[in-house]
Amino acid sequence: MHFAGLCLAWTLSALIRAVPLPEPNHDYAHALSHRHSESNSHTSSSLSNLERRTPTAPTYYIPTVEETKPHLDLDKKIATGKKNKGVLFYSGPSEQDPKTGKMITYQDRARDRAARTGRIILEDSWKDMSYPERHTAGKTPQDEKKFWINSSKAIAQKTTGPVAKVLLPVDMKGTEFHNGTIWKEHEYQELVDNEHVRKIVKLNPENEKEELLLESEFHQMMLACADMNFTEPPRQGKRRSPRTPGHRSRKPRGLTNN
Repeated sequence: MHFAGLCLAWTLSALIRAVPLPEPNHDYAHALSHRHSESNSHTSSSLSNLERRTPTAPTYYIPTVEETKPHLDLDKKIATGKKNKGVLFYSGPSEQDPKTGKMITYQDRARDRAARTGRIILEDSWKDMSYPERHTAGKTPQDEKKFWINSSKAIAQKTTGPVAKVLLPVDMKGTEFHNGTIWKEHEYQELVDNEHVRKIVKLNPENEKEELLLESEFHQMMLACADMNFTEPPRQGKRRSPRTPGHRSRKPRGLTNN
């Protein structure tokens, strides 16, 4: 019995050694390797797409000049209940009040001068006073400045004149305006190009003196004609004689001279 068991064990071990082990399937291994590579590639591509979809710094829409114009009310009444006499433009740095020591912005100066002269400034000319806040809150300084540039150009184009007035520092001589200001770069030129504006007058912030900065050539011509007792510029060339009613200068079609 013991001998028979040994023989059986020896036979089984011989059979096991005789059966060859399966060779590795290289195609299957290559397929697994390629699938893993695709998976990594897909993951990288997904991450790349995700990075591309990641929002960058937010950009804000700034109303254009034409879009801003309807929101400006140049016929707005002043505190006295009367219609304003026009827009008061301004440009200048903040200054310290020698009496109180507080900083006074040029906007404050202009608003005070406008109230005394029956005019309004840009910041007080909106139909909806919350309009500027809605378009400047949370924006970058560059976007905020762009908003006020467009607003300044809009009100300058919308001004009907005939006299535009601006409050400027005393050290500004004539049209030697401070560089980089909205007044010099935008508002002044828009007023010059505005056919309704005949004069641009500078107000002195220290007193009530005024200085003429620009007068349109057409207005100068009209003043010259007024001095000569003309109501309009004289026409050039020979004056035509009046025609009688029904007179025609051209011959009717189809007729010829005999």
